[in-house]
Amino acid sequence: MSPALPEPLLQGRRALDAVSGAQILADWQFFEEHRRWALSLRLKIGAAPGDIVPPESDWFVLAEPIYPWGAIKFHPAKSGGIDKTFQHQSNNAVGDADRPWRDGDICLDSSVHSLRRQDWDVEPYGTHDRLRWRTLRALEWLRLAAKNVLVREGDPFELPAFPADAPISAVAFDEGASSYSVWQSVSAQAGMVELVELPGATKVYVIKSFKTMNGLEVYSPEWGRVIRELADAQRGLWFRLPSVPVLPPWQAPATWGELQQACRGFDLLSVLCDGAPTIRDGEHHVAVVGFPIPEKVGGPMVRMHWQAIELPIVSHGTISARGFRPKKGYAVRDRRLVFAPKQAIPWADSQCWNPQERTARGRLDDRFDKVNLLLLGAGALGSPVAELLVRAGLRHLTIVDDDNLECGNLSRHVLDMEDLGRNKAEALASRLNSLSPHAEVGTLPGRFPPKDADDVDLVAVHNLVLDCTADDSVLPFLESFPWGGTKLFVSLSLGFFGQRLYCFCCDGDTFPTAMFRELVRPWLVQDRERYADHPLPRDGVGCWHPLFPARADDVSMFAAVAVKQLESFVRDPPTEPVLAVFEQIATDRGFIGVKHVDTADAGGNGL
Repeated sequence: MSPALPEPLLQGRRALDAVSGAQILADWQFFEEHRRWALSLRLKIGAAPGDIVPPESDWFVLAEPIYPWGAIKFHPAKSGGIDKTFQHQSNNAVGDADRPWRDGDICLDSSVHSLRRQDWDVEPYGTHDRLRWRTLRALEWLRLAAKNVLVREGDPFELPAFPADAPISAVAFDEGASSYSVWQSVSAQAGMVELVELPGATKVYVIKSFKTMNGLEVYSPEWGRVIRELADAQRGLWFRLPSVPVLPPWQAPATWGELQQACRGFDLLSVLCDGAPTIRDGEHHVAVVGFPIPEKVGGPMVRMHWQAIELPIVSHGTISARGFRPKKGYAVRDRRLVFAPKQAIPWADSQCWNPQERTARGRLDDRFDKVNLLLLGAGALGSPVAELLVRAGLRHLTIVDDDNLECGNLSRHVLDMEDLGRNKAEALASRLNSLSPHAEVGTLPGRFPPKDADDVDLVAVHNLVLDCTADDSVLPFLESFPWGGTKLFVSLSLGFFGQRLYCFCCDGDTFPTAMFRELVRPWLVQDRERYADHPLPRDGVGCWHPLFPARADDVSMFAAVAVKQLESFVRDPPTEPVLAVFEQIATDRGFIGVKHVDTADAGGNGL
């Protein structure tokens, strides 16, 4: 039994009575399997140039029971709806047989809708307004589609919607401006590709190299340590086209015949059939279709895109199909049966993991591209700072810490119980390398400074030294170490109970211990006096050794502040040693924020 029609949906439907060009064909119907209400509409745009869009077409509007909230989608009807795929539309396949609409919902969102904050959006969310607003947008979408102006020069370029039907979760590649220049100099149009499967992930493959059919390397991305060290590469095929393989107006090919048509003269079947000896092993393999794409519509091509396909099993072994001779008949059989024109293409989700795209949600200043960071201390503060840096795009990092992870560390460390007993530096490096496909995180055994000559040379290579040990005994070693040139030195530490963060920085050929002590001493004295009556925690019953008091939320908050201050130091290194102090601020009502404290105040007006 269908649920009762919610009153807001009824009000929204009534508001369509005043929309010119929208005719209600059938009232809201509830589809239990989809948990959506569907309204049947006919949209009329009048006379249209050509026949790419008819003057009127039928649609199903899908809304969630929580209307006016939730998603609202416009799908073409299977009967009387448009059957082509346009820009700003999902792949318009027929879809499941149990519903009267096609797959191709059209994009009616505003440019900031994906941010999911209604107050940033121009779309109205009133009961009477939202459905009407979307219907007017749908009518305008149809008018633009009829004129073939859904996208204009200068708009962000969007790939056609390739339906991801293959069992593979994703195939990742690394392409950008620099690799595009490599491809422009390559004459080969097809070859072999080597992929590796990410450990622990569900059928996620990464392209390690492109080769010619003769096995000569064409291009190999500069992956980080985890991907680079993966063995057992799987073979596949690659071929590249001069432009996006698409059927007008913007339809991704669904069958091998359509793909051959979209290749515009490129002999796809020869690559797949005649060039497949390396994959005739009775297993599924991957092929990637490459083509150049721009950043903006009408703009210059800036990088290659590789769209993946999970290939069907090609002819191999002894072929028993009647009419085909073993081995010599492989290519003939593949053309007629395996890659038959009407056979569906199992496209796979394809993702560009280039650093610029991977960190599009937020990345460090470009100057960090040249940073080679030496981290001393992989503890409560050093570990989250390192993690935040790697997530934001830092690639080269070496960690020094001779401690092992204990259970008590878990209260404020990024590592977990599986790492108990492991060296902190090694465990943290493993975690950081797994966070980014481009991370190159290594370790140095033992305490700082290293004694082995090779390790000394390795340390000297780094151009940013980050001390997160909060251990004064390390400072003389920082000062006496033969750095071999100018470095940016940064020391981070927390005040008692995690109420302050101390950020010291200098740019020079050694660490100025005396200046550091002079700047930080007044703050530490004030810390001691302020918390003289606060007992320090102990490491177990009967232990006389106090532990540093700071909660995980305090450490995490100041780790984020430290990254921002570190970015400021890298962007504009100080000409003289400087100490930046940040302090938690609270009132009688509780915590209200963090502020930068005037160092002349040695305490400011904080807690």
